[in-house]
Amino acid sequence: MRIVILSSRFPKRGKFVGGAEISALNVARGMAEKKHEVYVVTRRQQNLEKDGFKLREINFISKPTPIRYLSTAFFMVRELLKIRPDVIYCQTLLSESFAGIMAGKLLRIPVAVRAVGEIYVRTSFFQRLMFKVIIRNSAVVMPLTRHMASAIHSCCKSAKCEIVPEGVDYGFFRKYPEKGKRPDSVLFVGSLTLLKSVDTLLEAFKTVEKELPKATLTLIGDGDKSEELKKLSKKLGLKRVYFMGSKTRDDVAGYMKSSSLLVLPSVSEGFPLVITEAMASGLPVIATRIRGIPEIIEDGRNGYLVEPKKPEELAEKIIFLLKHKEARKKMSLNNTEKSKKFDWDVIADKLLEVFEGLVNNVKKNFKK
Repeated sequence: MRIVILSSRFPKRGKFVGGAEISALNVARGMAEKKHEVYVVTRRQQNLEKDGFKLREINFISKPTPIRYLSTAFFMVRELLKIRPDVIYCQTLLSESFAGIMAGKLLRIPVAVRAVGEIYVRTSFFQRLMFKVIIRNSAVVMPLTRHMASAIHSCCKSAKCEIVPEGVDYGFFRKYPEKGKRPDSVLFVGSLTLLKSVDTLLEAFKTVEKELPKATLTLIGDGDKSEELKKLSKKLGLKRVYFMGSKTRDDVAGYMKSSSLLVLPSVSEGFPLVITEAMASGLPVIATRIRGIPEIIEDGRNGYLVEPKKPEELAEKIIFLLKHKEARKKMSLNNTEKSKKFDWDVIADKLLEVFEGLVNNVKKNFKK
């Protein structure tokens, strides 16, 4: 098959990036390895990753935001008309999906759309309308969780959904060399923004430090709340909290291998990639009981679920896991095993199965 992946964002070499970029790269790489002709169409940047697939970079106008979306869609459509693929795969419900739908109509080919966390953030009338148009005109929408599928159906009851979870580079995180565990070490990886609720984690860690004075909290990531959170840490009198800023993928893997557990205290998430990365690294995970996270973390089996904005409950679970090595070991084994089903090779096979079905349906209809 000739497959085009549309993604407005794409990883730069050696940089630690978000889930959408990582997903686009690994899906493209996995499908190319399976001998399909794969193109990635993305916005022009410097030093983008290339690995077995064909990369087409488009121009766009960066500001204002509506013009960025429209210019991205226009140049993506133009590129798609040159490539003439068998199927179009859009990474999000944003500008690339709008481009995919338009090109799909012109070329009479199926369009598959990946739905991520943006389905939960339909704030404006224009955004709600755009999502409805995209979902109604997609051959299939692929949410990451059952909870996300419900959100899509609340937006458009007629949507055809195929749940395909986020993937993880299982081999990379599982086999990353371990340099020795740091005892009583808690890790957070993510953006330092309001939705990640890192303030709740800092408040919880004040209780943890009183109970376990040698415990450490390492925070990897940057964001608009970075300075505010550093001030809060000082105000709370926390002595063993380390703000590391953004790190490379290798650095993140190293921290995961050396930590005792991962905490994700978010108040809003779609399918956090960091959870499956931690699972592949053999880390127990404490996360909030929101949206699709309970579909990944089974409370008491491979981690713990807590209510959002509850520092006392979060502190209790952190202290329990730091004090009970056998519980951590059991969760570690369960996570390592469960994370295999999220391996990118498995996810690529699921996507290809969906794509082949869509292409075959088009061929059948054409013969009629």
